[in-house]
Amino acid sequence: MKKTSLALTMTALMAAHGSAYASDYRSEASATFGQINYQNNDENTFGIDLKMNLERVRTKNRPLAEAAFLGHNSNINANYAQFNKAKVETRGFGGEFWVNDFFFAGNYQMTEENNDINARFGVALYHGLLVYAGLDTGDSYDTDAMTYGLKYVTSVGNDFINFEVSMTDNEAVSSYNLITDYYFTRDIAFGIRATDTGVEDADPIYGAGFRAFIVPPVSVSLEYTRDNGMDTYVFTGVTRF
Repeated sequence: MKKTSLALTMTALMAAHGSAYASDYRSEASATFGQINYQNNDENTFGIDLKMNLERVRTKNRPLAEAAFLGHNSNINANYAQFNKAKVETRGFGGEFWVNDFFFAGNYQMTEENNDINARFGVALYHGLLVYAGLDTGDSYDTDAMTYGLKYVTSVGNDFINFEVSMTDNEAVSSYNLITDYYFTRDIAFGIRATDTGVEDADPIYGAGFRAFIVPPVSVSLEYTRDNGMDTYVFTGVTRF
């Protein structure tokens, strides 16, 4: 289990060749603002994320938020977040890499006291379906944890759906996580989230998310989760270039 619940919550939530489509992109920059309300004790958070894809991401005939996944685009990324009242800062860097249908992702996250590593390895069984396994280890974890999951993006008529399910297991508990997003158009999605932490007497965590591309290079999103009396609101703005 994570020792720093605020950091876990925030983390749970943050040159082309040939002709190019109007919404194709190479890099992303995002800013995240969050508020955590728990027993009249509010916490404000701020974070930034930078991502550079190794190849230009093609978006034609794909939901804009899932174009990089469907195109098997590799990237390198970096992030920073701060929690004002807790006076905690996190920094991290990592990457996601595809070699044909094989996928590898790694992330190194640090605070003043903790250093953590997350790794994932998977394979695309067919277009849009990824199955993976991973390891979470470091100072913030009481014991190393193994994660197993899948992600599936497919069309439903003229629309699209994203479905993700995972299980994380350590020596103490097993937790289960579900994410679904329905794309009414290539630009707009609404989804629900649910997590069973496996902790005795703890209620499941529920949430909802909305994302819309105002114009192809710019999107805004809002995420809400309720975790045993703790309400978290996260607003994110993303620009692509």
